[in-house]
Amino acid sequence: MKKLLVSGFLFLLGVTGVQAQAKQVHAGFVLGSPTGLTAKYWLSADEAVEGTVSWDTSNRKNRFHMNLTWLKHKFNFIDLVNNPLAFYYGVGGKVISSDELSGGIRGAFGLGYYFKSLPLDVSLEISPVFYLIPSSTFSADLGLGFRYHF
Repeated sequence: MKKLLVSGFLFLLGVTGVQAQAKQVHAGFVLGSPTGLTAKYWLSADEAVEGTVSWDTSNRKNRFHMNLTWLKHKFNFIDLVNNPLAFYYGVGGKVISSDELSGGIRGAFGLGYYFKSLPLDVSLEISPVFYLIPSSTFSADLGLGFRYHF
């Protein structure tokens, strides 16, 4: 468990460290199910890779979550006072470590509000997950994210 936790944090540090000079990294936290740290690395003007390291202590189980998701953004989905609201969607993978290892395919659908005057964004995301390991099950993550733009 400790090795997986350390690996997750090193993953996030690696993502933020690679592009921090190009100001294409947004890093922060997500509140919800599960709660944790998040970083988004922009590949182009409308595509990004998002990594999240999070934890869930519900049901008396300490579970460590790690996911990596490719995202496509549709900016100006709705224009709110000249601040773009983006719709985004994507696909990736998710791993959970607790008593046993779980893993599966993760989808993502969300709305992101990008402030023009501040280096911040706020997002609301729902992510269906189809687990393949250790057995086939389905669940969904829901989170409210806050990221600073480096």
